[in-house]
Amino acid sequence: MKKITFLLLLITNFLFAQTASIDVSELSNVASVDVLANFGGNFDFYPAADEGSDVWTFDFSSSTDGTNEYLWRVTFDDTSTDQEAMAIKVAGKGLDNDIALDHDFNTDYNSYCNRIMTIGGDNQLFYFNSFRVPGVTYTELVVNAVSGDFHYMRYSVNEFNEFGGPGCVDNGDGTHTAFVRPDIAFEYLWNNDNTGVEEDLLACENDGTQINTDNTNYANRIHAAGVADDDIFNTCPPPLSVGDFEANSVSVYPNPTQSVWNFKTSNQVINTIQLVDVQGRIVLEINPNSTEASIDVSYLPAGLYFSRINTLKGTSNIKLIKR
Repeated sequence: MKKITFLLLLITNFLFAQTASIDVSELSNVASVDVLANFGGNFDFYPAADEGSDVWTFDFSSSTDGTNEYLWRVTFDDTSTDQEAMAIKVAGKGLDNDIALDHDFNTDYNSYCNRIMTIGGDNQLFYFNSFRVPGVTYTELVVNAVSGDFHYMRYSVNEFNEFGGPGCVDNGDGTHTAFVRPDIAFEYLWNNDNTGVEEDLLACENDGTQINTDNTNYANRIHAAGVADDDIFNTCPPPLSVGDFEANSVSVYPNPTQSVWNFKTSNQVINTIQLVDVQGRIVLEINPNSTEASIDVSYLPAGLYFSRINTLKGTSNIKLIKR
């Protein structure tokens, strides 16, 4: 009987082993990691185990509660500490505002935000102070706008909530990047938080692919799941490719670049390539008459540009970023 009981305990522990892990590879000089968890309803610190490769773990399986709230704390070589502060990340305009929706947490979107571990659920692995999961490629939405100002989007996922959706990282070159889950589609608008200005796209064409508008009451950008978007603040997107010539028939690399863009098609001769800046000015034009071409743009200011690639099958417009 004792053997059966012991075996059942082993099986139970195996089935319900509940591991939370944190990736600290974005930090330097980490000496140790603790988890702040509410075992029995009281929060206290417990040491995590160093698994190597910048990953630390903690096993929640000994918890007698069905769920536990927790956060991570890092201690550095100089004995200073950094504890996760997640509320600002998941609130409206937060950098993890959309990403966090794939995970369980408890927050008032102001003073606290705790991760939740459900016993019997999935093991967890996150980057420190983020709901980003290592190994997941999140979709990037980039807006070309005033450098130094904070930008964010209002979007249909939360019914265009006045408090905002995902916020942006300022790349310092006139571009700002928001990260969203790769499996969702939505409509959205960019906002400048410093000036309080939301873009007005009522004059844009309702093409059902890039813009959804009645040209009177509403005008929203359209985001397709998993597709990276590059926009210019308060500016209508350029028309899509015409004829049988699709944008994906042309490869442009590297993009972004600091020096050279290389253009290549599989079998279509490129007649002309025009490079257009965000003011609509043609800053460069070449006539390759070949399936391949290179453009030296090292002298151009950093920012967003559009390439118009003309062949006998039509014209393709591709957004390019100069670093």
